[in-house]
Amino acid sequence: MNDKKSTLLSGEVKKEIEARVQAFNDTFLRKKRQKYVPRFKGSFVYLMRKHNDDQELEHVCRLTYNGVIDDLSFAIYKCSSE
Repeated sequence: MNDKKSTLLSGEVKKEIEARVQAFNDTFLRKKRQKYVPRFKGSFVYLMRKHNDDQELEHVCRLTYNGVIDDLSFAIYKCSSE
């Protein structure tokens, strides 16, 4: 059982997550035609993948913020769950 409590994401934490995702994109996907984009809702970070030729975003996974930015809970996105 997971005993961690989720915590709402502050503006500062959202900016840090956006910066980390952008750094990943710049380092590992610079020459590829895709990138990752975070979306936020409550204590969740939805990590989306965007292909440069397409406006649509694909759900990849959901992270739960537990109050510490380096200790996010991870769940693979399941299409039937929404």
